[in-house]
Amino acid sequence: MRTLKLGNVTVDRDEVIAKLSEHGYSVEKKKPAGRFIPGIGDYYWGANGPGAPRKFKWTNDIADRDLLARGNVSRTEEECLASVAKEKALIRIQDKYQEFLDEAEVVLDWADGNQEKFNLYYNHDTKRWELTNSWRNQFTNMGLHSTEKGCIWVRDNMKYELNLIWGIGVSDD
Repeated sequence: MRTLKLGNVTVDRDEVIAKLSEHGYSVEKKKPAGRFIPGIGDYYWGANGPGAPRKFKWTNDIADRDLLARGNVSRTEEECLASVAKEKALIRIQDKYQEFLDEAEVVLDWADGNQEKFNLYYNHDTKRWELTNSWRNQFTNMGLHSTEKGCIWVRDNMKYELNLIWGIGVSDD
């Protein structure tokens, strides 16, 4: 039984929520913070090979642990679908970046401190995705690099994917 302490009185949380609901009030349930890790016997959602959501019962076997290690364990079907959509968006951006690298015949070489490497970051002040040259270091907020032309193309043509991955509302202008 989960309880609430109201002053000196301790009450059953579920009973309070039920009474509030009877009187037309709704209690918004907040999603627990942090990564979801089911307990033995709990149900969770994971995506199969093509990305279709499936409901599983956690037994902590190798298959469960593998899905968890790949970030493929969700509380709900909706969370599972959102996770699959994010993964596919990230792959579309990676593919587009690689297309521009291949076109320019560039292989990123992190041992070469003089080679230009570009990436995108979200500027909260301007509310826009902006381009940066990261030729002196490897650290970026996305960890994805391409040519300048590739980053500009992704910024201008893949705002949906960027927004989906980072959960940021990006304007179309």
